[in-house]
Amino acid sequence: MESSVVKQTIMQKIKEYFVFMKFRLSALVVVSALASYLFVGGSDSTIILYLLVGGMLVTAASNGTNQIWERELDKLMKRTQNRPLPQGLMSVNEGFAVVAICLISGTALLYMINLYSALLGLLAYFFICICIYAIKKKNTLGGICGRHTRGYTTFIGCDSSHRRVWIDSWNLIFCSVYMAVSSFLGNCLGDV
Repeated sequence: MESSVVKQTIMQKIKEYFVFMKFRLSALVVVSALASYLFVGGSDSTIILYLLVGGMLVTAASNGTNQIWERELDKLMKRTQNRPLPQGLMSVNEGFAVVAICLISGTALLYMINLYSALLGLLAYFFICICIYAIKKKNTLGGICGRHTRGYTTFIGCDSSHRRVWIDSWNLIFCSVYMAVSSFLGNCLGDV
């Protein structure tokens, strides 16, 4: 009886962490890094593993930071009120610990690819946290200025091939950012 309760508690906590880290969103984000890596001719399965897991962990850290930052607002919105922090299923300190573990381990995995991938991962994390999460509460420019961070996963993917294919990186980033900004503006302007 006790072991089933413990197992259920552990499974519930794992589920809370997946919700906190926005696992599905994190997985979708790293697909662009993988696509970029493959686009420039990358094929090393070890690098693919580091890229996927490391990128997912860094993205999860930024998603967790967002939930810590907006926990009071999340309580008010129907779409977000069932997240672990608004429901009191996770403390803020526990959230910070999860973010730190994800950010450090994800950056370490990206570093195993190369230094630039690790630095780009950290840079993306900080720009997302500053541009999107901090500035968006003040005005809509936060959303626009944060859209360039979509290109970081492209850069990380291209850089991971060790080929320094910068023209490919910039072409992919341009397309990624253009699509993100036009989507954002379309959402803001509506049917005008």
